Amino acid sequence: MREGIYLIFAIIPAVLWIYYFYTHDKGERDPLILLILAAMVGAAVGIPTALSEIFITKNILPLFIPQSKIAPITAHSQFTIFLIFNLALIAIIEEVFKFLAVRLTVYNSRHFSEIADGIVYMVAAALGFAAFENFLYFLNFGQKIIVARSIFTPFFHASASAIVGHYLALAKWDKSYSKKVYVALILAILLHFVYNFLVFSASFYGNYLYTILAIILLAISGRWMLQKFKETEDLDEEEKINL
Repeated sequence: MREGIYLIFAIIPAVLWIYYFYTHDKGERDPLILLILAAMVGAAVGIPTALSEIFITKNILPLFIPQSKIAPITAHSQFTIFLIFNLALIAIIEEVFKFLAVRLTVYNSRHFSEIADGIVYMVAAALGFAAFENFLYFLNFGQKIIVARSIFTPFFHASASAIVGHYLALAKWDKSYSKKVYVALILAILLHFVYNFLVFSASFYGNYLYTILAIILLAISGRWMLQKFKETEDLDEEEKINL
């Protein structure tokens, strides 16, 4: 019963946001089944992501920090480990896996045919990933985190991945943008790291200033995502650009 409730709370935000992008698509309407596929692949890569994080935590980090006892993923004991874990595992691994979830699947579909589709499909994959991640967190930490993570985590993952998706679509349209995809991936990783740094700092120090800064960062990145989605939708509509 408890697991079912957690699953519902994990999935609902993803469904609502995917529905938003699906219904606000002004150009060629993307097949809903393809958006669902992107979300499912995004959720599926949560498994190798988690396994990679566990492997590095247990086998790689001790090589660089032999004096430190590395706590389990769900119970960090040292703030230095927080930083390394966030940068090396959460930020880098999660953003790379979300990128691959789209690049190796729906990117090759004929329906990935407009610049706005980059944001649409990357956001769908990110929301699927966020649903999987939230479900695991709910199982580990229970009801006390449901509201906060249901509201903020999907939106954050979506806004970070939207940066990559935008340039991924531009690169499909114009090959000169290819290198910028990797620049965008680095920016997404940095955004991910800073956001997690602020969230973990708020928890570690009990200082609400970090929480406020995290919310501001989320608002800025989210606004960029929604604004860029609207701009590319209008551009696709006016120019009828087909990738």
